[in-house]
Amino acid sequence: MIVGPSFVASSIGLLAALAFALLANWQSRLPYEKRIRMVPWLGIQFFAFAVSVILLAHLVSLGTGHDFLGRRSGN
Repeated sequence: MIVGPSFVASSIGLLAALAFALLANWQSRLPYEKRIRMVPWLGIQFFAFAVSVILLAHLVSLGTGHDFLGRRSGN
């Protein structure tokens, strides 16, 4: 059995990723003069969204007890 992050650690990671996504979205909507410059806000939004989707799938698999299997893994 593969041991991974616990439910609490995954939930905290999901909340942190969503917080970063919201912060990046808020910063990207501000006028250019009021933004924190030299930060790739669109890239941060994409990365935070990808991390949150992965952690959400991980939380679902922890909650149900079933792993997500790919198309080629099945019998």
